[in-house]
Formats: sequence, structure tokens, C-alpha cells
Amino acid sequence: MQNSAIGRAVLRFYAGGRILIEDGGGVEIRDSGFILIDGDLTGAGDFDWTGTLKQTGPSTFEGPTVFTGTINATGNTAWAGTMSIVGDIVVLPGGKILAGNMLIDPTTNGGSIKFAGGPEVYASGSKLSLYSGLGAFIELDGGMAKINGPGARWLEVNSSGFRMVNLPSKTSASVGGLPAGVVHADSSGNLFRITS
Repeated sequence: MQNSAIGRAVLRFYAGGRILIEDGGGVEIRDSGFILIDGDLTGAGDFDWTGTLKQTGPSTFEGPTVFTGTINATGNTAWAGTMSIVGDIVVLPGGKILAGNMLIDPTTNGGSIKFAGGPEVYASGSKLSLYSGLGAFIELDGGMAKINGPGARWLEVNSSGFRMVNLPSKTSASVGGLPAGVVHADSSGNLFRITS
């Protein structure tokens, strides 16, 4: 059958028949030829393919797999096991990272981290804020650190010193005649401004 040719017909193998190619033989498909497979494709050795490969349906890869180049995935992706990344992770605008109940959002409030239950850390310009989720928060920026508590009271540290806003007050008579204007600490450590 050397140099045989078949045109407009089919060479059929059935009932267990097969083609055996050995001793360096091969199959060449040229000039828009194609292969149709209805069944299993089983092989051993290297599979070297150039061009677009389209796979429809579930795929299973067993063993180490190496990808070189850009990978674009559309849809949900699930990984089981430890993932090690060498290089950067870039989250594009609108994207977020959810780790358990912790949400890392690069766009809200200039970038924020939200924890389960309500606490949040976020950056706005040069300011970094830590919120408890129940009203109290801490703010840090280039020239000031501020601790805010409930009741519109806060302690501020700035280049001029310390500043306490809305400090509760006691009368001079109630604390043994202390002069007005001083700051008094009671036996529990609570601070008060003395008034006349």
C-alpha cells in the first residue's frame, strides 16, 4: 500500500481493527485536513500544540502543571490546597478580596479592610482611621493622632501638645476647693475639668 491514495471515500477499520504506526512512522494532516474523534483519546508522551485550543466541558489535570504567559479566566474559580504566589497580586478597579469574613476593598474610602462584626480600617488621603463599628474610632494623619469615644469626646495629640475635647466637669466645691481650670483625676482615674 506504499504511496496509496483514497479520494472521496472512507478507509474503515472495525471489530477491533486498528492502525499501528511504529519505527518512526507518523501521521501528517495538511491543507485544511481534520481529525474527528468520537470516543477516548489516550496517549503517553509529550503533547506539543501551537495555536488556539478550545476545550468545552470539564477538564481534569493530574500532576504538576506549568503555564507560561497570560491566563484569562471568566467565571468563578475554586482552588483547594495551598497557593503560593511569587510576584504581585493586582486587583483592578472594582475588585475586592474576601478572606473568610474579612473584606479588602481597594476603592471604598480610599481603601479599606472590613472585619466581621463591623470594625474597619480605612485610608483617606494621608489619614488612616480605625473604627470599632460601635462608634469609637482612632484617626492618624501627618500632624495629629486622635482617639474618639462615645459622647463626642476625644483626646488629640498634636505638635502643640495634648488636647481633650468635651472633658466632663466638676465644681470646685465638690472636690475640696480645687481652683477652677485645673484637671482632676478621681479615685477611679476619670479626668474632670474643675469649674468655679
